[in-house]
Amino acid sequence: MDRKKLFLFAGIALLLLLVVGQTLLIAGGSSSSGYSFNMVMKAGDRDPVTFAGIAMGNSLKLSGDTGGIATVTLLADDDLYILTPSVKTARKVENPAPPALTDSGWVEWLVEPGRINPLNFASQIGVEDDFTGEIDAGERGNVLFVFEDGILKKVEFPGSRDSGTIKYEYSNVELDSSIKVSDLSIPGDFLVID
Repeated sequence: MDRKKLFLFAGIALLLLLVVGQTLLIAGGSSSSGYSFNMVMKAGDRDPVTFAGIAMGNSLKLSGDTGGIATVTLLADDDLYILTPSVKTARKVENPAPPALTDSGWVEWLVEPGRINPLNFASQIGVEDDFTGEIDAGERGNVLFVFEDGILKKVEFPGSRDSGTIKYEYSNVELDSSIKVSDLSIPGDFLVID
């Protein structure tokens, strides 16, 4: 066998090995790139609501108790769902791309905290991955993003007159090797409502 054919077969074998390895990683649901974190939502003088979050790549899951009902927000494959475990439903929610930094649509976009993955939000809005500092956004500069080493730490924006200023604060971001791809998907026994 000449050298050209040998290199061609070696290249094809390497490519197949990479494809099979990636498929097994995804199908097996294991990865060491999952992260856990806490998110606290504050709206004016109301009691804060705490969510447990996990994220892997572009997927995100926030679990908390809103109004006495256990609720899960799931962002997977750019689709956003609100899960209600008590009735086993997953309601699909509109998930547009974030506005440009100087656009007026930020307040409406931010009302759904499940759209924000604190681990990759910097790159999503065109900011350097390791950025530390504050960014004012919105048409009037009335939205504040605070980053530390590229991780979103705080979002602050005006709510309605009744709710006052709304804040999302992210903390305790940690690498969590126990998170699997299947943790960031809709359970098979849930009814999906479009």
